[in-house]
Amino acid sequence: VDCMKSLIVNLVLFMSAMVTIKSVLLLALLGNTVEGEQQQQQEQQQQQQQQVCSDESNSNSCHPLPTWDIHEEHPCNIDILSNDQYQTQFPNGIPVFYPTPIIRRSPASNRKFQELSRRENVKDLFAGDTVQLPHANLFSFATNNVSIDDYINLPETTSWDNADAKLYMLTSIEDFSEYHPPPTQATVADSRLGIGAVGSGAQWHSHGPGFCETLHGRKHWLLVEHAHKPAYDRQRPSRHWYEYRYATHNATTTKLWECTVHPGDAIYFPNKWWHTTVNLDAYTAFVSQFYDINPPYATDGATPKK
Repeated sequence: VDCMKSLIVNLVLFMSAMVTIKSVLLLALLGNTVEGEQQQQQEQQQQQQQQVCSDESNSNSCHPLPTWDIHEEHPCNIDILSNDQYQTQFPNGIPVFYPTPIIRRSPASNRKFQELSRRENVKDLFAGDTVQLPHANLFSFATNNVSIDDYINLPETTSWDNADAKLYMLTSIEDFSEYHPPPTQATVADSRLGIGAVGSGAQWHSHGPGFCETLHGRKHWLLVEHAHKPAYDRQRPSRHWYEYRYATHNATTTKLWECTVHPGDAIYFPNKWWHTTVNLDAYTAFVSQFYDINPPYATDGATPKK
């Protein structure tokens, strides 16, 4: 009798264990099925999104993930010289037509002007409370009068903003006497103060040589030689090119010169090189100086012709 009772108990326990195992297997199977269906739905949605996003006419309603992250660290392949190294290499100042980009790093050279151009002080550099600004696409001759207070508090610029509707400050001010540029053999034809919010910047363009020194914030530069004009969308801000065309361009054989400049960094942009910038911080201020290339300089820019 005891043996029969023990057998029955064991049998009941065995059957109970089998039911539990079956339940677990069934739940796992159902879970895998649901997970598989969800994954399949996600893949289908991604494929549909890629199909829609491949049509540029629908780009306003479809924002694929960018391939360049504005918040990450980015490479630099441009020579960076300390102030002492710069003076050693260019004892008479950089030649007017120096052939490649170069960066002079000298954080202490413009402490006074940096203080004047801080967000809370910069308004005092202007004659009035408003400033006349062009559009961010660089191809419009239209300008808008904007309150300086409103401009320096503009929100982040995204890749999908319309460049025609965005403004970008690169303007003259009355007094640059406290600004001390890197020594050069050129005559400075024009000086401009620039200010931008994160994500703003200058779309691809080219002009004569000069220097651009960052006073506040960080700015990432891209440059290519004049013969290799990049393709870009004039209706999109420069950030769009970084986030959606940078990776494609880097797959080509055309060398892309690039670097993130910090406060105190002055980058030399060679004559007629194409370049674009994007500002990486909420308040970025900089000075751009453009050289007069009309004097009869020698072809290497080293010394003027007699």
